Amino acid sequence: MTVKSLTGWQLILGPLGIFVTWMLVAPLLGLDGEGAEGLQQAIDNPLGYNLVGGLSALSMVAMLVGSAMLARSIYGGGGPGAAYAGVALFLFPAILAVNMSQMGLNVGAVAVASAESATLNLISDQITAAMPMFWGLAFITLGAGLTLEKKLLDGRAGWLVLLLGLVMVSGMFWDNDAAGNIMWLLFTVVQVGLGVLVLRSDE
Repeated sequence: MTVKSLTGWQLILGPLGIFVTWMLVAPLLGLDGEGAEGLQQAIDNPLGYNLVGGLSALSMVAMLVGSAMLARSIYGGGGPGAAYAGVALFLFPAILAVNMSQMGLNVGAVAVASAESATLNLISDQITAAMPMFWGLAFITLGAGLTLEKKLLDGRAGWLVLLLGLVMVSGMFWDNDAAGNIMWLLFTVVQVGLGVLVLRSDE
């Protein structure tokens, strides 16, 4: 498998895997609760929770590694967008590290199954509180790199990624579940679209 193919397929399968895991698999296993309810569901069904968590983690790894590899392809070219892509190249692994930490805390909360579980669960929820800002910044810089390099639809895809990044950063300043779900759906479509464009590109 070539680097281009691996990058493209990770960008496609990562977000689709997260969507299928949380929209279909988790509800089927009775693991669609939030907060204290979700924690209790996980404690009652640890095998199902580990399955959901594993699928979600693998999908997240694929999505973020694919994004980092796309940034690396721009950075390695040394062109006008390389500096911006270099910023994204540092941010995506950092975002992945935070997500891995969150998963570890979630698994620990279920494994402990005691009074400390609620505390661990609360920490795991809050550790990603600033994620929209940093993930948005990664998208802004990746989008700038794509635009300046005129990659993927002659740079037009880069503008879309950049605008999505701005929307994600703005998510730090409002708290609305419906808007958050719409933003995540838009995020999924853009990520999958990027993957398709990467696979179809001649570079």
